[in-house]
Amino acid sequence: MELSSAIPVFRISSEKLAREYYVGGLGFSIDWQHRQNNYPAYLQVSRGAVVLHLTEHEGDAEPGATVLIPINFSEIDNLHAELKGRLPANKISLLASNQSHVLQIDDPFGNHIRFVSRASSDD
Repeated sequence: MELSSAIPVFRISSEKLAREYYVGGLGFSIDWQHRQNNYPAYLQVSRGAVVLHLTEHEGDAEPGATVLIPINFSEIDNLHAELKGRLPANKISLLASNQSHVLQIDDPFGNHIRFVSRASSDD
């Protein structure tokens, strides 16, 4: 049996704010949304191979989750430069050493995305 990639689920409290942050700030696209009547929103966003589910439904997830996303060592500085121009300074941080870089993004709901790279002879 072969398993496919996992899809993290982040709890959000405002669909409008999530759209602004994930689409406008992080450059994700909305792939689909599920909402019936006045029920809470559930949507999928993606950027490249990264797929996230965002939910307003209580019980689907708790705020404060963290997802780790591998990124090439040579690309993390470009991503940092791109995002720091669109995100509040207190929502983005870059921890860098000769061996690795960690770019952490904190969303408005208390969730965290960590882009992680390690130096290698291939980069």
